[in-house]
Amino acid sequence: MNSIETLFCGYYMATPNQIMVIGQYSKNFNHTVKITGIMRVVSGLVSHLQKKENMEVEVATENLKSNKSFVYRAFKFVYTLIKSKAKVFHIHGVDYPVVVALFISKLRRKKTVYTAHGLISREKSLGYKYPVLYSFCEYCLIQFSDIITTVSKNMKQMIIEDYHIDNLKIIIIENGVDTSFFSTMQSPLFLDYKKSNHNILFIGGTRKVKGLDFLFKTINLLIKKDVNITLFVVGKKGDQHTTLLSRYTRLFEEGIIKFLGQISEKELLTLYELSDIFILPSLYEPFGLVVLEAMAKGKPVIVSDRVGASSMITNMKDGIIVTYRDIDSMANAIELLFKNQEKRMEIEINAKETAKEYTWEKIVEKYIKCYACM
Repeated sequence: MNSIETLFCGYYMATPNQIMVIGQYSKNFNHTVKITGIMRVVSGLVSHLQKKENMEVEVATENLKSNKSFVYRAFKFVYTLIKSKAKVFHIHGVDYPVVVALFISKLRRKKTVYTAHGLISREKSLGYKYPVLYSFCEYCLIQFSDIITTVSKNMKQMIIEDYHIDNLKIIIIENGVDTSFFSTMQSPLFLDYKKSNHNILFIGGTRKVKGLDFLFKTINLLIKKDVNITLFVVGKKGDQHTTLLSRYTRLFEEGIIKFLGQISEKELLTLYELSDIFILPSLYEPFGLVVLEAMAKGKPVIVSDRVGASSMITNMKDGIIVTYRDIDSMANAIELLFKNQEKRMEIEINAKETAKEYTWEKIVEKYIKCYACM
């Protein structure tokens, strides 16, 4: 625990109760819409902050799907920030509007919390495409925000290395999981996939950094050993999609790998139910909220050591951590969970217990204590 975190208890009663959240947000945080990425986190945070007594929460965001003109939306965004009575601006994501929010917060002498969900300084070298000025935006947010929160130990270390920020300015607050993930739901969705094989779930799209080539090679190895597997791949088509289809044509044609694309929250919950194992084999993953959701569902998870959420996993107790690109270790982990039912049940129970420590109710308390440091 660093010095800022030590301050939490002492200043708790002085917590500012007027908060402005800036970031991609959906009011429709329910099981029928597709909410991904930062929007998923911001929506969870806002909805649970609003449930707290004496907390006044405003949200300023660009509504990208609005029929209104850009000028109108930009004016409304700036006007919302200028007239806000909030004492703390809490910024999520990196783009031009949030830097405007940072600038206005400084002009109006507001305190600013910036939550780093990723790091452009690392992602550009991994094939992510950003406008040139986004690096400058990230620099401003990290250098001039009063407090930086980030989602994992890995991310904190990367921020310190890339921006030479004082360790005391950065607080680790993990992402949260909605309590709906702890319940069992019955649904007619995906009945065609009711299992005769072992079902594995991956969520994250087909970007190269997600490590699907690593996972597919492992599946290939297990198929040769006559292990019956169906792998569900969920998410957007990414920069490696065509390559994967070409390289693993047989696995797709035989239905061993099923690419489902983007799905709704309700469909996602159903897929968690149908799956035996959840795997996230990423090369780069600041946190990996889907890992936490799978654990809440009582699913054994296998993650690479590059996944930020690995810091909340105790290896072989509530999940399994493997070295990125170590195909043999990944294959052994999958086989262990399929063959050793006793160990698998132990991990499932422990995973759910661990996830209970990261409900949005508990994560929101950490943010409230963070606001108290301002």
